This record gives sequence, C-alpha cells and structure tokens, in this order.
Amino acid sequence: MLSFELMRVLLLLLLFSFNVVSAQESNIPPEYYNNNELSKILYYSRQLLTRAPVREFIWETFGDEIVKIYPEAAKTKEISESQFILLLREIPELQPLIEKYLKAVPEIDPDDKKQDALREKFKDKFRLIIAKDNVIAQFKKLYDPYSAFEVAPEGEIAYRSSETEIYFNHPQIQGRKIIPPTDLKQVLIDFIDGAKPNTSFYFNVFDFDLEDVADALIRAHKRGVKILGGIDGRMAGQIKNDKGEVITDRLRPQVELIYKKLKKAGVYVHPTTMSALNHQKIAIRNLGSEGEGEILFSSGNFTQSCIGQEGDLKDIENRPKDSIPNANHMVIFKSPILSIITAHELIKRLHPNYQLTGKDLPLGGAYQIYGEMDPKLKLYNTILFAFSPRGGNGDINLNILSRIINNTSGILKFGQFVMTSKTLLTAIVNRIKSDLEKIGHYSFLSIGDGPFALRDYSVFVALSGLKKEDGIYLEDPDAEIRKVLNQSELEKLREHIRVAPQEYGFSEKIFKIKNPDGTITERKYGAKYHMKAMISGLFAVLGTSFNFSDNAEKNNEQLLVVRDMKLWKALNGALDWAYKSAKGPVYDLAMRRNHFAQEESVSEKNIKDKKAGKSSAYEKLNCSKALKAG
Repeated sequence: MLSFELMRVLLLLLLFSFNVVSAQESNIPPEYYNNNELSKILYYSRQLLTRAPVREFIWETFGDEIVKIYPEAAKTKEISESQFILLLREIPELQPLIEKYLKAVPEIDPDDKKQDALREKFKDKFRLIIAKDNVIAQFKKLYDPYSAFEVAPEGEIAYRSSETEIYFNHPQIQGRKIIPPTDLKQVLIDFIDGAKPNTSFYFNVFDFDLEDVADALIRAHKRGVKILGGIDGRMAGQIKNDKGEVITDRLRPQVELIYKKLKKAGVYVHPTTMSALNHQKIAIRNLGSEGEGEILFSSGNFTQSCIGQEGDLKDIENRPKDSIPNANHMVIFKSPILSIITAHELIKRLHPNYQLTGKDLPLGGAYQIYGEMDPKLKLYNTILFAFSPRGGNGDINLNILSRIINNTSGILKFGQFVMTSKTLLTAIVNRIKSDLEKIGHYSFLSIGDGPFALRDYSVFVALSGLKKEDGIYLEDPDAEIRKVLNQSELEKLREHIRVAPQEYGFSEKIFKIKNPDGTITERKYGAKYHMKAMISGLFAVLGTSFNFSDNAEKNNEQLLVVRDMKLWKALNGALDWAYKSAKGPVYDLAMRRNHFAQEESVSEKNIKDKKAGKSSAYEKLNCSKALKAG
C-alpha cells in the first residue's frame, strides 16, 4: 500500500497539474467578441458544423436543390462552411433560433433520446423560417460552391494596401535597384511585441525553435495578452502511439524545449494531434480591441533556418557568407475581418473546446475581402483566402489555384519549394495553349528548390518534357507539354524553367571549426528555396504555407491570393531576382546528372539488366537522345 506521505505528494502534484492547465485555459482568448457580429456568426457556425447531425440536416434541407445546379456537390454531400456563414448572415432570423438550440443542446449525446426530440422540434422551426421567406430559392441564387464568400461587399474597404507590408529575407529587383533582405525574425518579434494588453493573440506553426520569439510570447502573456497557440505535436514530441510511446518520426528536441518553456510560463499552446502536418505559419494580434486586428502570414516556420538572418551557423563568430536562411517572406495586413475569420480557423484547430483534425473539420470553401480601388486598373484590390484540410471544397489545387491559372492570361511565374500537383501541371499546359491561341505568345518562368525541382515527381521535370527512370532523365514522348509545343518550342520553354540560386544548394555544406586543443569540429549548414508563390495575370499567391502538392490538401495550411499591385510588384521583384540569379535550367542540370549516369552504365546493375534482357540506363539514354533529335 502507498504510504500517507506518498499519497499526499501525488495528490499535490495532481492538483498542481490541474491548476496549471486551468490557469492556461483561463488565459486563452474568448470564443467570440460581443462587439462584433461576424465573430458571433462564426461562433454559431463553429458550434453547429462540428456536429454531425446538424451537417446531415443542412444537407438534407438544401442538398437536392444544390445538386440540380452543381452535380459535383454530390461527392461531398455537404455545403461548405463559407456558404453556411453566408446563409446565417443573409437570414438573421435564424440566429435567435440557433442561440436557443445551443442552450438546449450544449453538447451532442447520441444516447440521449430527449436530445433527439428537441432536435426534431428545432428542425421544424428551421423549416418554417425557410418556407416563410422562400429561403431555398434565395440560397440557390447565392450559393456557388466554387465562388468565394464575399465577407464584405465590393466597395466596403476591409483592408488598405497602404497599410500592408511585405518582407523578404532575400533580395528583390525593383527597377534598377536591388532591395536588400529583411530580418524576418525581427519582423515577427516586433509583431508580437506590438500586441496590446487585454487583447487576443493567436499563432499556429509547424516548426518552432527560436528562443527569442518564445521570450516575446512570454512577455506578451505577462502584460495581459490572452494567447491561443499551436505547434505540430509530433515535432514537439507530445504525441504517443497506442503503446504509450512517443512518436518520433518528426520529433525535434529543440521544438520540444520551446513547447515546454511556453507551457511552463503559462502560455496556452496546443500540440496538434493530426498525422498530417500542422503546417500553417500564422500570427494574429490585437483582436478584441474594437476596430483592430492585424495578421501576419509567413511562408517560413519560426526557426533559425527559416527566418534567422544568420542561417544555420548563428553561433559561429566568423561564419561563411553563404550561411543564410531559407528563402521566405512575410506579409502583414491590418484587417479586423481577415483577422477574425483566420482566428476562427485557428480556434477550430487549437481551442480546447474543438481541436479538430482531418474530416472532423467542416468542408471549407474560400473567403474574399476588398480593399481600395486601384486607380490605374479601375478594379478593387482583393484578398481571397482559404484553409486546408478540406478547404476550397476539398481541393485547393483544383478549385482555386488551377482556376486562377486557367482564368487569367499573360504573365505566369512560380517560385516553389515543392510543386508536384498533376492538376496544376495540366492547368499550366492549358494556359500556355490558351495564350498561344488568343494572344499569339505566352510568358512563363519558374524557380524551384534544387533537390525537389529535379525529383521524378516534380512538375518542373514534367514541364521540361522529361521523365526519370532508373536514376536518369529521359525525353518523355507522352509529356502533356508536347501536345502544345513542338521540340524547338519546348527547348525555348526549358530555358525558363530554372533551379534556385547557388546559395540554395543541393546538399548540406560543411564548416570546419578548429578547437583550442587542435581538434576539428564539423558543422553542417545549408539553405532551401522555401517559397510557395505564384503570379498569374494580375493575381499573386503569397503569404501561404501551402506547397503546390496533393499532400498539402491533407495538412493544416493557409492560402492567400491577392489582386493588389503593391504586393504583386514586391513578389514579382523577388521572383525576378531568383530567376536572374538561378543556377540554371532544370533541363541542363538533369543532363549534367545524366553524364554521371553514363559513367555508371557499365555498373554491376546494368550487367545484370543485360543478362535479364532489360535495357541498360545507357541504352535508354541513347533512345531518349534519338527522340529529341527526331
């Protein structure tokens, strides 16, 4: 039996643990802000669409009529959350009914028969409102699952370009000037230090190892800022398998230390439990103060390698000049509406009342807000934004990105860390074909991170008319781009499909440090071209965590598409610098690798292939050269 003293100690530890959790949860932001109607509507949506019976009832009510207009909606059998929010905004009579329902049924209990009876009563009242106002006809008119929900109408200014800032940690070309890099870590720290007492601060990030950023969050907490944060749980070493063992597939001890430091200081941080990546990079400040709300979107994590200006060798006094951070950028908007909706998305993922993952999240659409009128374009500036998983009606690549590519003309530029989506490959090919038919020429360039741009699944390899087999690159006679361009036209396109500048290398470098005792310590360092950016016509994709891949659809991600010439020009300058400084075309680097494949063509593997009656890599390469020549 346990001694009395041991039992007393265990009880005290249990109480202490409970008090720490309770204190942390009491310091998180409220679920909604009474002085903001949109915040209240989002709360209703969050409460209702996280309940399976409610989602089923809404589809039962509207589904048949919607499928008549949009047959593809039958695949999901859900209306998107952005369209449900539209319904709540356009039919305010529903809101008092929802308030009563949530008080009567605060939580779903599948075994409670009384709840079933209550739910049926509320369904009848809902149907009466729908019938009285002919809401189904109205909603059919408003509902388009493939259009963004306009949170505020065109002409109502929800953000100002003049108050928006964008920062890059690598150079930009603007006219004849080279704009030097910005210290993104300091931008983030200043953003956190600008959080006012008695307001709310939110953040969610995949990777986090910066002590001074953690210190800034702790300072904010101490001055009365309510914080709701998130870190990828597997990165922080907080997720266990069925045997109670820590899952270590992406554990980083430095992230675990940051998580524990913040938790000890009383900052609420949720270690996300999803098996896919918690890949967002977002911070929001000053919500709760009327008329305020600012949001920072980043392509880079809160890590030294992503946003620390010294790169991996920060602690080395005489570090080499090529110790630089991964290529990234940040954009900051002053916009209460944008901040409130993004906070809503983070609450679903991080707040202790929800902490949803994967299919538990409601089907998401996209949102749109407007800025000022651009005097030259005679168009309003816009921001379209969406969040995965399940954003863009479950397919951001298809329903948002490919639509932008296909529905614009002129300039098409990419700066990509990883780009593997076959949907987007098809969209690019179709866009080149369309521009050739309509205006007689196309304008395309791309910059890809070295290692990923040359992988066999890379869009840039396929767009170069190549495929990779047995470690070598071959001309692909079935490549989609060959349906649009002949061989000489393809060779011109290849010149514009480039690998990132030399400083974003293909492999880690070694820096040797001579110790006082004469021994040598080796330190690895390197940088990646970590951008996730696109320019298509007048639109720019920036401030996003979403790599242009199918895997990103499963992750927690943010996507922003802007029509704003200030931001467009800044991104264009950053892409132009990377393009002009590029290591070379993907095709040229692929052929260089083939040179080594030729030298290895008499290897033991190839001898075995010949014995088995298979073509050697060298023979395949010769066939590929013949295809190019012919």
